[in-house]
Amino acid sequence: MARADVGQSNILFWNKQVARGAQILSALLIRALPSAADTPQHQDAREGSPLASFKSSGISNLHSVAKPFKNTEYANSRRWKNLKQVVAQEQADSDWPVDFPAYWAIDAPPSLLPQKKYCDITGLPALYTDPKTNIRYHSAEVYRVVRTLPPGSEQLYLAARNANVTLK
Repeated sequence: MARADVGQSNILFWNKQVARGAQILSALLIRALPSAADTPQHQDAREGSPLASFKSSGISNLHSVAKPFKNTEYANSRRWKNLKQVVAQEQADSDWPVDFPAYWAIDAPPSLLPQKKYCDITGLPALYTDPKTNIRYHSAEVYRVVRTLPPGSEQLYLAARNANVTLK
């Protein structure tokens, strides 16, 4: 079979598939169209429809209908407190034993994870450290700024994180 014949047969195959898909789609659309009984005028008259039962009950205001699932005497007596209020309340209740854990006396062991390093210029996570000035920086753009700092100003950035060098 020649190459042109293969291409032509593929086109015919896909044309048949598209035509078949169009037939299926039109059949689904015809089934989905509402019939005369589904129109709004006839829908209310159906037995068992919620709207028909509502109209036959004579209720005009739903707020006046008793709702058995809702307790009218229920009131949420729970009040949300922030941490400061909880700590003040716990400190006022001094009946706790000395070794009892409380919000104002939570002691945690030191973390096993390494300390996070942040950029001295931007405050973003620092991926790099300048070996000359020991300033941490986030990206190449920040490194260009570090390179243009006047002499001695890097000590101010290092002092902000308590890493400055003081010679005595």
